[in-house]
Amino acid sequence: MFPLPISFDYDMCSCKQVLRSKTRVAPSAYGTIQEACIQCPSERIQIRGNCSGVFTPHDVGLGAVERYEQDKTWLLLGMAIRMATDLNLHRKTAVHGQDTQEGHTRDLEVHNRERTWIFCFCLDRSHSALMGKPYTIKEDFIIRNADGWCRSPVAISSDWSIAAYAELQRILSRSLDFLYSKADSASGLQTSCDYLLVVKTFESQIQESSLRWMREEASHGMHDSAAMAEYKVLISQFYLNYVLLVLNSFGLQNALERSPIEMGHFFARCHTCATACATLVRDRLGPSGFLKYSPDSHFVQTSYAVLTLLKLIRPEFSAYIDDEQKTISLIKDVADMLESISVNSTHTPVLYSSFIRALIAARLDRPAAEQGTHISDRLDGGESHVNGTGIGGSGGADVSSSIPKVHFQDTTDIIDPLSEFGFEGEMGPVADMSTFPPTNVMEDPTAYGGNGMTMDSILSSNFWDSVLVPGYSSFETD
Repeated sequence: MFPLPISFDYDMCSCKQVLRSKTRVAPSAYGTIQEACIQCPSERIQIRGNCSGVFTPHDVGLGAVERYEQDKTWLLLGMAIRMATDLNLHRKTAVHGQDTQEGHTRDLEVHNRERTWIFCFCLDRSHSALMGKPYTIKEDFIIRNADGWCRSPVAISSDWSIAAYAELQRILSRSLDFLYSKADSASGLQTSCDYLLVVKTFESQIQESSLRWMREEASHGMHDSAAMAEYKVLISQFYLNYVLLVLNSFGLQNALERSPIEMGHFFARCHTCATACATLVRDRLGPSGFLKYSPDSHFVQTSYAVLTLLKLIRPEFSAYIDDEQKTISLIKDVADMLESISVNSTHTPVLYSSFIRALIAARLDRPAAEQGTHISDRLDGGESHVNGTGIGGSGGADVSSSIPKVHFQDTTDIIDPLSEFGFEGEMGPVADMSTFPPTNVMEDPTAYGGNGMTMDSILSSNFWDSVLVPGYSSFETD
């Protein structure tokens, strides 16, 4: 089981409970409550010296921003990890308290500190895998022994979920480290290994881990409410399928480039996992009410899953798809579901819904002759960074669902003194490296009849050609 509990800071502030509760919140109040949640952590740290409050913006979301470089999710996570390190949360306390009230209180405090550090690890590794960025925290003693930590006498039922999720992230990180372990290439991506064997090996580890934690939880008889038990089952299935999608996307990309004989296997795995994620969102997580209160990372993963389905609609895979229209209908249903659960026009789900609709229009609303062999002629652009990270971080920019013909700005006359170091960023070429964060090239906002980020600035080179999830598309090959 891999459900990550919504919050671990139980006395953080009542406004977060309002956001998470089933109580109906007026759309006008949502922004005010969200802003209060973002401001609380710094005040809490100054007063109590506790770093766990820093994670509140990760739970709630940092809100919409107009530009990718304005997003502070990754920056704030790094700050939280360094605060946790300064508080020595990464150091294992071997001395146990005495059998007194004071000793019990000390044991509880130590356990809470270790929970916060494991939570740091989970966020670090999950955001690393989501964004294709290096992780920060190593697998230390506390992380490697999370299995025993969750069995402590002072542990709570959600600790099992944290330990299971930490193990999932350990396996995923290990697999990505192996896939990017080639020492004699610029990207580090393996090109000569047996992807079928490697991916199947890591798949079996993930599935065995999932089954083991399910058996453990069943044998220990966790006393969860009906709603919590249902949520654990649903989100566990979602996490499992998403992680398997990430792994198999590397196999499918390798099959496209080097090993066509494996294409059928990896296509089936990617299509099955992506469809499972989308179906869970449409049929279970959305209607049950859980998705409305989910952290932004869930909407990121949902968007990546449906984006994979869109990328699989191409001539190379026509022999493997029985009904393309069924896939397109599922993607549109997910966009409709995200819109339906939103509380206002700036709520994260509706922003991702708009982005998904824009991708559908960009991918499908073209003459059939232009699809396939000329995929990148009209959409010259790489990865979509729509996460608590991309499309304006936790929210994104206002992208119209009605997309006119995409055209690109001619930058041939721009002289860049640092051109030899001019790697593309997640959101396209950098216009000014003298600022922090660097300022990206902006398209003409009048091209869409309004302000905000255009589709050209979201999509960069080889966007539709690569079947890897966003975050890995810009450096998967040399």
